[in-house]
Amino acid sequence: MEEQFQLLFDNMKMEMQKQTAELTESLTKNLMDRMDEKLTPIIEENEQLKQKVSDLEKEMEYLKREKKKEIPLPPSRLVLVGDKDHNPPTIQKNNYKDTKIYVAALNVLTLKNEENLIELTNALNKIKWDIVGLSEVRRMGERIISQPDFLLYHIGTTPGHHGVGFIVKKYLEKSVEEFIGISERIAMMNLKLPGYKDSWSIVQIYSPTEQSDLETIEEFYLDLNNTIQERAHNNLIVMGDFNGQIGAKRPGEETKIT
Repeated sequence: MEEQFQLLFDNMKMEMQKQTAELTESLTKNLMDRMDEKLTPIIEENEQLKQKVSDLEKEMEYLKREKKKEIPLPPSRLVLVGDKDHNPPTIQKNNYKDTKIYVAALNVLTLKNEENLIELTNALNKIKWDIVGLSEVRRMGERIISQPDFLLYHIGTTPGHHGVGFIVKKYLEKSVEEFIGISERIAMMNLKLPGYKDSWSIVQIYSPTEQSDLETIEEFYLDLNNTIQERAHNNLIVMGDFNGQIGAKRPGEETKIT
């Protein structure tokens, strides 16, 4: 009897193990199928994203290569045909290539009082300017006057006559190295302009007329020559009122200047 019960128990145990294995296999298969259903679109989307990233990386590499390309320059030394210059000249960029400084000269007739100065500034508001050389300022003494929008420099020695100077916009104040008064007919300003390694000199003049005495004329041109030769920088502008006049054409003069 015990043997029969043991045999029945063993059969039942085997049957239960078999059913458990079948149930586990079925559940696992169903679970994997469901996971495949969920993961398949995610995997496909991931592949698409990988392709897009790859395309973007290729485009960025192409743009980098294009940006690095420079216009080739002739070799800095003689190179045989087919050879490559391993030390080509480099292109230096000028960060100030678009910087413009507007320089002008004006005979103001007089800046003797503040009303004349106001009239001048109102007139300058109608044009582009940064530095203006002034003739016939007619202010006594040598002074630098700082205003909110500009600097005014002048030099004069004869009451009510002559006198030269400069009016400079305030933003250039730190660029101005010095003002030098040579005489009441010649003044010079040294400054460091953006984009230039060396300094500049601007010489403002008020030339005597032909009616002036010979001594005055010779003294003026001697002072001007000495200023340019001995005190000015290589970068130089000479401007102002030259009191030049165009007379009638003389016999033998050409009708065209070439």
